Amino acid sequence: MYKLTSKNKNNRNKDIGNRNIKLMDDQIFKLIFGRNESKEILESFSERILERKIRIKDILNGEAVADVEKGKEISLDIVAKTIDNTIIHIEAQNAYDRYLENRIKHYADRECVVHLKKGDSYRDAQKVISIAILNHKFYKEKPKIYKHEYQILNTKDYSVYDDKLLEIVIFDRLKKEYYDFNNSIDLIFMYLFDLLSPDELEKAIKEDELIKNIERRKNMISKTEEEEFLKLELEKREMMEKYRIEDAAKEALEKGRIEGIEKGKEEGIEEGRIESLIQTALRLKDKGFSLEDISDITGLSFEKLKNLTS
Repeated sequence: MYKLTSKNKNNRNKDIGNRNIKLMDDQIFKLIFGRNESKEILESFSERILERKIRIKDILNGEAVADVEKGKEISLDIVAKTIDNTIIHIEAQNAYDRYLENRIKHYADRECVVHLKKGDSYRDAQKVISIAILNHKFYKEKPKIYKHEYQILNTKDYSVYDDKLLEIVIFDRLKKEYYDFNNSIDLIFMYLFDLLSPDELEKAIKEDELIKNIERRKNMISKTEEEEFLKLELEKREMMEKYRIEDAAKEALEKGRIEGIEKGKEEGIEEGRIESLIQTALRLKDKGFSLEDISDITGLSFEKLKNLTS
């Protein structure tokens, strides 16, 4: 078992908060927030980052499933249902993915209707709050902002189309200097992203109830659970690498196809232009123009013209 101790200042760096366990590792994140015994922790965490009252009824299975036969598989870190039947799913991610917005939107769209049964009305589709927590900066043009919120809007007056349908919130990582230790939302992200100094971490554990509870849960993770997490993490990384390679191959093929088309067009245009110049040169020759004059007019070389008229 992992232990949280603070015997003296000399060993504090080693012991406080167990620095070897990274909260943003997928399986660790699931072990801490995604189990039914973690319901209160997930509830408090969701309330803090969403800044509203949240009551969790169930934590659901978010492992990889396909939408339809041969459909794209998805895997969600956390899927929970609140007492008012809102679905909350949370994705924690360390690696940069430039298509992340599309992926989060796909996950959210699926969650809106996946819990409907045959015969249910679409009016019974549950509200979905889709949360992505990124251990890197995603929006480079917004260096001081870490919370990015999206809803479906009316394009005419930008009013919310349906506030019961879909909400997407993306949190990306800032430099430490942009966070405020005394702000509870900033503090939880400084803690998640491992930005706290040993002294700050010790203070946070003492003074912040949510962080104290997360640390308690973290230090209950057994070696068996850690080994299982490493196995699952490896499997997931292999799966994600497979998808990444497949996507890169498709993108390269598409790029090559487009470049081939463009090159063909350019070559076709160039061949047509040369053929037109040759026809012009032959007509000029018939009208008695010298090869030197024809070369000046058409830009064709003297040698090429000699071959054409010989």
